[in-house]
Amino acid sequence: MFDSLDTPYPEEIAAFGEHGCFPARYEHGKEVLVAVYEPEPDSDGITVRVYAEAWPARFYMVRVLEGTPEEWSLNTGSGMAEFAAQLAEHISTGMLARR
Repeated sequence: MFDSLDTPYPEEIAAFGEHGCFPARYEHGKEVLVAVYEPEPDSDGITVRVYAEAWPARFYMVRVLEGTPEEWSLNTGSGMAEFAAQLAEHISTGMLARR
């Protein structure tokens, strides 16, 4: 039972779908990239990267404009993979933005 706590959950794999890039195993408390959302060419979207920390509950960080002075992020509560995926999708398509 406890062996599955450090592997990607089926729910998070389903939530991030084709954007997912999960590790084989999470390291307890270490932030790791789990999804990348690229904008369509000529769109208003922005590249979004989603990270997770496993404690074993998952906490997600949605990062926009990573590595630039304009970088910003949103953090979720535990177990909110679907919400993080929806945020990343909407930001990457230009449907959500920070003002």
